[in-house]
Amino acid sequence: MIDVTLRLYRSIGGRVGPSDDAMAPIQYRDPSLPLGTALDLFTGDKLVGLEGRWDRDRPIIIEHDDPLPMEVCAVMPFIHVN
Repeated sequence: MIDVTLRLYRSIGGRVGPSDDAMAPIQYRDPSLPLGTALDLFTGDKLVGLEGRWDRDRPIIIEHDDPLPMEVCAVMPFIHVN
């Protein structure tokens, strides 16, 4: 498994994954917030887990289809080693 930390600035929405058919949404909602509460734009680091093994030639795809802001300042992979 590979963890990727995305450093985001004033962002909301987006998906990340190793391929178009394995994209996972970036989660912003805090479970303690009541449903229906509007989310503020997020600034900080988001940790996202990706399935599979690390490969230097394997892409990390970040995409956003919604008309919402997303600024990616850094992409930091973390590789689990046994």
